[in-house]
Amino acid sequence: MYDAFISYSESDSVWAETLYRRLRRFRIQERAISLFFAPTTIAAGQSIPRVLSQGLSSSHRMLAVVTPEWLASEWARLEHEVSLWSDPGASDGHLIPLLLKDAALPPTLARLKYVDFRDPDNFEVGLRRTVETIRSGAARQYWEAADKNDRETALNAPLLPWMGPSGPSFDFLWPEMFVDPPIALRRHPGPEGRLSTWLAGDHRSARRTYAILGEPGSGKSTALRSMLLNGGTRLPARRTLVHARDLVQRQDVLERRSSESSRDGFAILVDGLDEAGSASFDQVAAALTRLSNDHTTIVIASRGDFFERNFSLLQTNDLELHEVLEMKAWNVSDVVDFSEKYAERLGDPGVARAIRGVLDTIPGADRMISNPMRLTLLLYLLAVGAAVDAITMREPFILYRLFYDQWIKKEKQRRTTSLDFDTIKHAHMRLARWLYENRGSVGASPDVLREPGSRSQATDKLIQDSAFADLLTFQEGLDGQPRILSFRHETIGEFLIAQDILDSFRVGGSAIDKGLRITVADDVNRFVRSGMNDLSGPSVAEVLDNLTARYRKLLPPSPPRDDDRTVDVSERVREQILYYVGRLPLHDCPDILRQAYRDETSALNRRSAALGAIVQGDSVIETAYLERLHDPAEDLLNRSVQLVYFGDVRADMHSYVDRGGDWSRVRAEIYKRLGTSTPREDRLRWWDLRTLRSLYRSRGYRDSLTDREVEILNALPQLFSVDSDRGRAMAQELADLRGELGIPER
Repeated sequence: MYDAFISYSESDSVWAETLYRRLRRFRIQERAISLFFAPTTIAAGQSIPRVLSQGLSSSHRMLAVVTPEWLASEWARLEHEVSLWSDPGASDGHLIPLLLKDAALPPTLARLKYVDFRDPDNFEVGLRRTVETIRSGAARQYWEAADKNDRETALNAPLLPWMGPSGPSFDFLWPEMFVDPPIALRRHPGPEGRLSTWLAGDHRSARRTYAILGEPGSGKSTALRSMLLNGGTRLPARRTLVHARDLVQRQDVLERRSSESSRDGFAILVDGLDEAGSASFDQVAAALTRLSNDHTTIVIASRGDFFERNFSLLQTNDLELHEVLEMKAWNVSDVVDFSEKYAERLGDPGVARAIRGVLDTIPGADRMISNPMRLTLLLYLLAVGAAVDAITMREPFILYRLFYDQWIKKEKQRRTTSLDFDTIKHAHMRLARWLYENRGSVGASPDVLREPGSRSQATDKLIQDSAFADLLTFQEGLDGQPRILSFRHETIGEFLIAQDILDSFRVGGSAIDKGLRITVADDVNRFVRSGMNDLSGPSVAEVLDNLTARYRKLLPPSPPRDDDRTVDVSERVREQILYYVGRLPLHDCPDILRQAYRDETSALNRRSAALGAIVQGDSVIETAYLERLHDPAEDLLNRSVQLVYFGDVRADMHSYVDRGGDWSRVRAEIYKRLGTSTPREDRLRWWDLRTLRSLYRSRGYRDSLTDREVEILNALPQLFSVDSDRGRAMAQELADLRGELGIPER
């Protein structure tokens, strides 16, 4: 409550009051120094001993105005003894002697450094020294309280990413149930290890920056929480955890905490870099650079694809990256161990038995639940008694859909929700789209949930409903109203957008335009493709008919003039329709892709139709499109779109033109596909080789190959036969690429 308690004898009261009034003119950060001074603090009728005792215990410092009279005073002796009792070793510097008159100091005071006020002419010097002492003590106490608060916040954070304050918190699993995550080092490669081993493997050093990268749900946030609670020998003892979306707002406070920790070092753990959004990434990068100094360690957590396409911006801000930790999938032992401990805490051993049964009887289940988020979803489903079978384990989309349905059903059983399922679902979808489009914002106002013409009371009811609100994180805005920051796990929002898109395909008509009003990236498209794979045969046919009908409805009545190439909304929606038709689980290439490839006036849409037809197995269009790529303009368009789609550049694919530069994301994806043998990858292989050649050629073959890339190219001849025209064409494409790259024949 108080920065300092002023202790004095009655004979020195005039001087003590002067000290009090002068000290009050000074500030600690943005506030006035807070002082316990008996004449102004103790109100009439209060118990003097009780208030003095409370004041002493609530003060960071005791300023003792030392004179012979103070040493002889019984009140002063009591205050002195209380101060000594609270800090007997003087390690916290609680008692600060202000020597006003010569006096025979007892040993307990003689060992302390005093501020000399004996010469009235040096009053200002003594005053400044006293202020500095108060400030340093207040700052230390403040930051120690902040450190404690950070730990308590981490431990009290919801363990399940869909449960609010009513659910179990992180201390439910810390540290006994915590699974030490497997990691791989990218900067200094070696065998996979564990996070705790890496944290214990090096002494902390100045100005270090690390990145933790991983797929959605791989446990990046959990890893940061564990690092906050136990940083090993690699991280400074003083650490704080902040979300990237709050970094710019909090950077002044973080700088002060860092400067106060200059002797022992300070670590800033930044979660959700990818959730800050590309639009605000410049500000986040500038804040990280500003916070990077000789005694601060920074640890950044992000999805790998987002980090890699934005890392160049961090580099331009002189943020040197020392190591990249890649989160790896849990092995079966990790899954079983966590499940058994989780079941033990729940008091339900059947949950652990069910997990072992899933692993033993369902092919591919180990891959599905090696992702901690998906395992957590499954554990929740088993705990609430939901039926889980091979279908549930087939696609991530199905697992998320079953969880979402069961979540709302469970809340209704608890009678904590009174809204119907569709109302909650549509509000969640509306919010998910807003948050996706406005990444990096300060959060959504509840107004975004309001349908046109609806009443505000309906929105208030949503915010108070557990089935809706407990999936979300909130923060009070400057206006005192709640703002919705995010879904408790971003993959829930991405699943809901994908569900909305798939629902629009089932409805058809203008609903498709609404479903595709924004172009989503691969993070959402992974869920859409996963959901498509779950469609029954009749549902696939229905979706194809609806997409085909809407595409034809959106075709312009006449081709645009050559001098009018503005991209309208219908052209963008047509491009997305062609993309999704190409990803439907079909046995034959649909006529709509052939029609679009033949008749589309938009080169981008023609390309989308061609790739869809290739994925669907149309060898005639494949040959024609690969021949078309000999045209420099078509070749430029093809690689430009790839650079935007996979995130090497932040731009609109309808207008971006490749001018060279980084292409690491496209390169990684192409080599990943070339090194995989599935029907989809096999059908894309010829086009992948041509695109790879185009990118190498456009950059003057300046990019050296890795050993893994050479290995993939050398193994390719085993993946296609030269007994067909297509096989011979791919063999020639590969031979040309190898020759251009200088890879010798084997």
